[in-house]
Order: sequence, then C-alpha cells, then structure tokens
Amino acid sequence: MAVRASKKLLAQVFDWSAISSKIPASSAARVELNALRTKHEQLRAKNMQFPEEPKAIDFSYYRNRISAPGFVDQMEKAYKDLAAKVPYPPDNYSDTITAREKEADEHFASIVREARLVTKELEASVG
Repeated sequence: MAVRASKKLLAQVFDWSAISSKIPASSAARVELNALRTKHEQLRAKNMQFPEEPKAIDFSYYRNRISAPGFVDQMEKAYKDLAAKVPYPPDNYSDTITAREKEADEHFASIVREARLVTKELEASVG
C-alpha cells in the first residue's frame, strides 16, 4: 500500500521548464529548483523499480523440490495466515499533505495578487 501511495505521489508530472522560466537565471532559487528536480527524478526512478504488488510465491515449485511431506503445505498455510494478519499502517499523512498544499496554493496566490497590485501601482506612477 505504501508503494502504491508513493508511486501515485511520484507520478505527478511537473512542467519544470515552466517553473524554471518564472525564476531569474541568476537566482539561487534556480539552483535549488534544479537540485529539487534532480532529487525528484532520482526518487521517481528508484520507486519505479518496485512492482506494485510483490511477486506471488510459486508453492508448487517448492512442492516438487522439497521431499519432506506436508512441509510446503504447512509453509503455504502459515504464509497465507500471516499475509491476512499483517496490518498495513494507516495513511496519516495524505490529508495533512493535501491541506498544506492547499495552504501553499492560497499563500502563493496571495503573493501573486500583491505583486500584480504593486506592478499596477508602479506602472501608474511611472506612466
């Protein structure tokens, strides 16, 4: 489940060139953005190595190779019982991330509004 959630998060596509075009070329923020992009691509590549679901165990293969009677059947039953009992941790972070993302969107929207107002005031004073 955690792999699925992280794949979903890392599957988001960012228009890095559009983001980069909004930052001055000489800015230290451009360097930080490039570092973030590199880290994102590294994490994405690493995450994509893992399958969505683990490979199923082929117990018939082991039944044909292990001579102890009933051993593989016992292991298969124990594995299935264990798999049914393993609790996945609850997703305690998605709601927080979504809320913070919304707050950040609102914050940056207010910055853009303020910048536009300042731009209009400056244009009015110049022109």
